[in-house]
Amino acid sequence: MMVVERVLITDVIGRPVRQISLDPAALAARFVAQGLPPDYAKTLTGLGAKISAGA
Repeated sequence: MMVVERVLITDVIGRPVRQISLDPAALAARFVAQGLPPDYAKTLTGLGAKISAGA
């Protein structure tokens, strides 16, 4: 997320927005903790890593 996007979202929702980076294992664990099946969490994490790498 770019700075411009964070500013726009902050203006719309009325509270600060920040971006944090999690390593893939921590992200997958977070998805599972929020109720996603482990296989799906792993798939989403892999997609996110590919997007971050420029795919």
